[in-house]
Amino acid sequence: MTRLLTILQWIVFAALFVLIIIGANRKFPPLDYDKRHWHSWNGFSVISYAGITTKGKAGYVTPKQLSQQLEALHKAGYKTITPQDARDFLDGEFPLPEKAIMIVFEGIRKDNFLYATPLLKKYGMQATLCLPTGLINTYGSFYIQDSDIKKLTSMEHWNLCSMGHDAINDIVVDKNATKGHFLSRRLWSANGAENDAAFKARLENDYKKAEDLLKSLSGVPINAYLYPSSDSGNRELSDAGAAEINLTTVAKYHELAFTNTDKPFNSQLGTPYNVGRLNVINSMDAKQLLAYLQKLLPQRRHIEGVAASNFSFRGDNPEGDVTRLSLTDKATALVNGVEDWTNVDVSVTIKLTTKATFALYVRYRGNDSFLRLSLSEGGILLQEHDSTDAHSIMRHTNPIEVGNNHVLRLLVKGKRAWVWHNGVQINSPVPVSASVTSGMIGLESRGSSTLVKAFAAKKIMPLYVMTGDTNQLPKDVTEGMTAIMPSWFSIGQERVSLTEEQRNIMLKAASEGIATIPTLNGVQGLNQGDSEKLAANFLSLLDSERLLKPLITDVAMTGYNTWITDILHKRGVKVINVLPPTSVSCGAKKEMGDMIAVVGPPADVEGVINGMLWCLAPKYIVATLGQESKLTDDIGIVQTHDIGRK
Repeated sequence: MTRLLTILQWIVFAALFVLIIIGANRKFPPLDYDKRHWHSWNGFSVISYAGITTKGKAGYVTPKQLSQQLEALHKAGYKTITPQDARDFLDGEFPLPEKAIMIVFEGIRKDNFLYATPLLKKYGMQATLCLPTGLINTYGSFYIQDSDIKKLTSMEHWNLCSMGHDAINDIVVDKNATKGHFLSRRLWSANGAENDAAFKARLENDYKKAEDLLKSLSGVPINAYLYPSSDSGNRELSDAGAAEINLTTVAKYHELAFTNTDKPFNSQLGTPYNVGRLNVINSMDAKQLLAYLQKLLPQRRHIEGVAASNFSFRGDNPEGDVTRLSLTDKATALVNGVEDWTNVDVSVTIKLTTKATFALYVRYRGNDSFLRLSLSEGGILLQEHDSTDAHSIMRHTNPIEVGNNHVLRLLVKGKRAWVWHNGVQINSPVPVSASVTSGMIGLESRGSSTLVKAFAAKKIMPLYVMTGDTNQLPKDVTEGMTAIMPSWFSIGQERVSLTEEQRNIMLKAASEGIATIPTLNGVQGLNQGDSEKLAANFLSLLDSERLLKPLITDVAMTGYNTWITDILHKRGVKVINVLPPTSVSCGAKKEMGDMIAVVGPPADVEGVINGMLWCLAPKYIVATLGQESKLTDDIGIVQTHDIGRK
């Protein structure tokens, strides 16, 4: 029986090999990979395949399905990228194609690349193969061998990725021989659970062993890692210290790590070691794949409506149509495409039921970072969870009538939040944590179901106003303003104290969610001594203003000055370079601080920025753009004190 099975394996393998040879002799288009035309900072999607089989068993796709899906992606304009491209993007070093996607294949089966290679060539695509190295050279001809890896890395259509050496295997984690994941649980032996040092050493050895083996076979660095079972140590059952050990160790050997499988779109707010992906299964056809990827793309400015297509759901499936959305107990609806929104204006109309608590989340980055506005029979509560814990920041205890419609509105701008109930503002602006800065928007019901009848969310784009007196600004400017940039220091100016008027302007701005960004003038061209003196004068003034000091996290300066930038960075202060269009170029990127404000005639500014987007992400730019400019969908506006919005 074993001999017959071996013969059948060789027959199938030979047939596949013939198909590969035939495919190799066909003429294919060149790899569609020209970084000169990349200019998008929207983000990238990742899809992964656990395997390819002719029968398409659970979790695997058939060759026909794969062909249809790659063809659909190609026709829809998707361009494939590498793990290093993704890392460069997340670091803000380089943009991506408009519809960037990374295609990943997982596991040791040889048919992954035998079936996929001709299709990748046909559509000018590339993919990443993630391998558990402990299974290389095992299980016969159906599985990856040393020679296959050498062949694969000679092809421009393939990149390699590690899944560890033994990390794919479960381990014994207690005296009852319970099995647990290799990377997130402590190994049990006759002496009990392994200690911290042994745990760390075992994990590091596995990362290193796999990376060394793949590197020796391929001759290239292995940039990416894919966590088996998507378990990086952050789950409820994970042992203490697992997440930190994995994060530290994976960063030592790789540039990127794939973790969760429920978030295939990755924006620039993401981190290189928490890249999400979508596992494509055999029940998903090409049309469904495209639709799913499309709905997760970033929303520009505004989203409205309760159609299920606007949301991704956790918990029980929702019920409803385009006019209403019913959230059952413990169901959560996350708004698609808004994970990078910072300043928001959100309103929702609900019908509250008995025992139900409805919650609206903004700046949601996970269970330990969010703002939450909840409504129940007992009243309205605004809470935040920052890097330390969850706490209440506003409570309105008036009883809420069950069975009636209620309209909640939450406005969050900078470090302040406002709440309305049924059109009536119920609080003065309340401070929110500086560490809860951006994230998704979500709706949740607890205790019972909630009927959501209307929903709208607006992204408030940055508006920086260069002025020293907010009292002279038009009302429409002050309402949309997110930062003021008063001039505090100039060349030759000795240390001075702020005037009472300047202090009042800062405090009033802070109470309205408006940041104050002091501007240092005339810094370009200063020698080192004068630069250090100017920086010292400014920091001395800042230290003397105990009440106002926490409000200053950013400083603007006209021109470039790396000495001042370095000094401010050491104090944890970010720097914005205020520049005319003629001083802005990718070549000057190393001289820049943390952001640039390009100030000049809008037509000149727009032309310069279009060139800058090849090397600098929009989130690092504000500029004097006209309201008709398409760039205002991604880039904040700068106005001088005598310019009002048209």
